[in-house]
Amino acid sequence: MGWLTRNDPFNKALEHYSRLRGLQDSPERYSSELLEVIRLCQKALHRLPTDGDAYVMLANGYQLMAIEAQIAGNLQGYDLSMRLAGAVIYEWMDVPNWTRNKETGAEVLSQIRAYFEVDGLSESQVRMGMASLRDGLLPMALGKT
Repeated sequence: MGWLTRNDPFNKALEHYSRLRGLQDSPERYSSELLEVIRLCQKALHRLPTDGDAYVMLANGYQLMAIEAQIAGNLQGYDLSMRLAGAVIYEWMDVPNWTRNKETGAEVLSQIRAYFEVDGLSESQVRMGMASLRDGLLPMALGKT
C-alpha cells in the first residue's frame, strides 16, 4: 500500500534503496543510505502496520546491514542484524498484508531460514524458533524501543 502516495515513507525508502547500488565503493554513504531505508520502513510500518512491502524492505535492509557487519568483522553486529531481519520477515509471514513483490519476501525468508538452519530441526521447530525470535526482537526491529 506504500505505493499509493508520493510522499509517504515507504516511497522515500524506495528512493534511498535505489541509491545503494552505486555506493558500494563509498562505505560511509552506503551505511547512511541503508540506515535511512531502515528508518523510513519503520516509519511506514508505524503508519500502516499491514504494509507488506515495508516489512520485506525492512528485513532486506537488516540483511544488508548484516553483510556490512560481516565484512567489517563484526560478528555480533552480523548476528543481531540477521536476527532482526528474521523477526521482521516472520512478522511479514503472519500479518495479513498486501505485498506487490511476494517473491522478494520469499527470497528474504529463505535466506533467513538458511542462516538459522540447524541440522536435525524439524520445520515446526524452525517455525517455533522464528516465532520466539519475532516475539523478542520485533519491537526493536520496528524502532519501538
